[in-house]
Amino acid sequence: MKKKNLFTTLFIVGALLLSFSSCKDDENVTASAASLTATAGDEAQASTINDQILSEVDTYVSANAQLVKPMFTGAVTSVPLITIENTGTTATSILKKITIDFGTTGFTGRHGNTLKGKIIVNLDLRLLSLGVGSSRTITYDNFTINNISVTGTNKIIFGGWTTDKHPFWSITGENVITLADGKTITWKAERRLEFTSALTTFWGEGYILTGSASGINAEGKAYSITINAGNPLIGSTLYPYVTKGSVSVTIGQSTGVIDYGDGTQDNKATLTYSGVTYDFTIR
Repeated sequence: MKKKNLFTTLFIVGALLLSFSSCKDDENVTASAASLTATAGDEAQASTINDQILSEVDTYVSANAQLVKPMFTGAVTSVPLITIENTGTTATSILKKITIDFGTTGFTGRHGNTLKGKIIVNLDLRLLSLGVGSSRTITYDNFTINNISVTGTNKIIFGGWTTDKHPFWSITGENVITLADGKTITWKAERRLEFTSALTTFWGEGYILTGSASGINAEGKAYSITINAGNPLIGSTLYPYVTKGSVSVTIGQSTGVIDYGDGTQDNKATLTYSGVTYDFTIR
């Protein structure tokens, strides 16, 4: 298999998508590869933003969310302003609404991100089956992360534990992400997140991620991405890049495979498209 350097990054569109061509000349392959890589970057950016928001939310809304105290609101230098409302009960659940207000000047989160605006979390805390089925539905009010605007809805549902006693969640999201340059990414995802290390009751650090996503990339083109079930994405919430796994990326008639490596912590990946493998750097 041939191998070339692809001088593009995940977050820079190198060229417009060209239709898959039977002649497969280098120019067409490179242009399509650049578009696929940039699209994978858009999705990776959306996914990373989503994952870091979920991690940030978990910092303030633990599995024992009913114990989060309003006294935290007096320490805005270390935590954002937290408002808790009891919104009802059912035969199986306690319902709560937690508003996390990061303010308008910029709050530094656990990953070093600058957060502004509000995240609203509606909780359904299941009383039975050790919390299986508990959910968090997340919406946003004038919220930005590193000056990137996020709107829409995300939901995570606790599924229980694997035979290895790893907690797992199903995660869905429909978001519009507006980048600093004004371009937008429309992102819809259905994923399964399993934590494998540094486990708390309902959260962790090391993870395995499977599922799919689709949307409109920053250049206005529809795409779909599927994590390869036999080679799921592996990483850590403490490290910004996926370190292992592969995904299939499709735009129109063009499909490529992004491979994130062997588990080494770095920002390197490859794209294989039309029999050619390209190296690139994730940013």
